[in-house]
Amino acid sequence: MIRQKHLRCLLQMDYEEWAIPYIVKICDEYVVEILEMVYGLLKNQNTTEIQRFCLENKESFCRSYSRMISYWNDYYRHSTPDHQQYVGSKLFRECLGYSKSMEIKVITPYGQVLVD
Repeated sequence: MIRQKHLRCLLQMDYEEWAIPYIVKICDEYVVEILEMVYGLLKNQNTTEIQRFCLENKESFCRSYSRMISYWNDYYRHSTPDHQQYVGSKLFRECLGYSKSMEIKVITPYGQVLVD
C-alpha cells in the first residue's frame, strides 16, 4: 500500500524523467491493485516519454512484460482468462508502448524461433 500511495502521488504530478524507470519497473509486479491504479492514471495521459524510455530499453522492458505475464498466469488467469484483457497487458500495450515486435527473436540452427 505504501508503494501504491507514493506512486499515485508521483503519477498525479508533473514527474521528472528520472522517475520513469521506477514507474515502469513497478508495472511488472504481481499486485493487481497497483496495476489498476497505474493504468487508470496513465490511460488518459500523454505517455510519449515513458514509451520512448521503454523503446530505448527494450531488453529490460520485454523482461518486465514477461514477468507481468508470468504473474498473470500464476495469480489472475482464473479471473481473466484472456491475457489481452488483463489490466497489466493493457497497461503495457496502451500506456507503455509494448508490442510483440519489440522482442528479440533468435533462430537456432534447427530453425526454431526463440524469443530472447
